[in-house]
Amino acid sequence: MPALFGICAVLYASLYAFEGAIRYALENIQLSDAISLRDGLMILPIALLLLKQAFRFRLHPAFFIYAGIVLLHGALSTANLHTPLPAIYGAMRLLNFLFGFIAARQLTRPGKRVLWILTLIWLISVVGVALDAFIYPMPWTGVETHIGGITEDMSRGWDVTGFEERAAGFFRNSISAALVLPIPALLLAARTRSWPTRAIVLGRPWAWCP
Repeated sequence: MPALFGICAVLYASLYAFEGAIRYALENIQLSDAISLRDGLMILPIALLLLKQAFRFRLHPAFFIYAGIVLLHGALSTANLHTPLPAIYGAMRLLNFLFGFIAARQLTRPGKRVLWILTLIWLISVVGVALDAFIYPMPWTGVETHIGGITEDMSRGWDVTGFEERAAGFFRNSISAALVLPIPALLLAARTRSWPTRAIVLGRPWAWCP
């Protein structure tokens, strides 16, 4: 089960890191809703773990916390908006926290293979942000996608001080880039013994993000 969580986490992180390019491609072939299939990488291991622990009558505490939050906020949103759709959407978004809580050990102490994959994703992502900021603006900047009848902006052409662009690279938006890039950087810095490498990794390769 830990291996399954690790594999799904790496695949999910890969799709998230290149979400801008993936959404752009799906929008061009009229399959924007297909991006939602990515959530199956979290649903599958969580569902299998829930079934396994349910048969043993020993559920992880995170399941109870997740259920309590979803029920409380779901009841409030349904009562106020008279539709269960926001509650369902919120439950899907909170799956990230449930997945991370359960797979914390695999995510914070990755093996060598996983660490190499995360390093590759990080390097490509940093290059993508740099290209987007200084050389080649990504074609999906400003593009709108339609998922489940909801219109979503991808990467907006925002500026920080009027002339410095908030680049997203291959990510969906610059906020995602700024949130995600430091995480593998910290993991890499903690696992390397080379001070020059640490200095480079913990420098400012994500300085073009907000």
